[in-house]
Amino acid sequence: MKRPKEIRFVTQTAMFFALTLLVQAFGFPQMITGPLVNAFLLLSTIFSGILSGVIVGLF
Repeated sequence: MKRPKEIRFVTQTAMFFALTLLVQAFGFPQMITGPLVNAFLLLSTIFSGILSGVIVGLF
């Protein structure tokens, strides 16, 4: 039963990572990009745990 939890963690972390990269790739001004990236870091930490937030933040 531990397997679905691991799959959910990896999937959610990958989704937040992809969304963070997507926001940065659009080339918005820093006043928009910064808060959006911080929001994705916060959401990944809330939904998937501290390790997920650290992983998204490092890359």
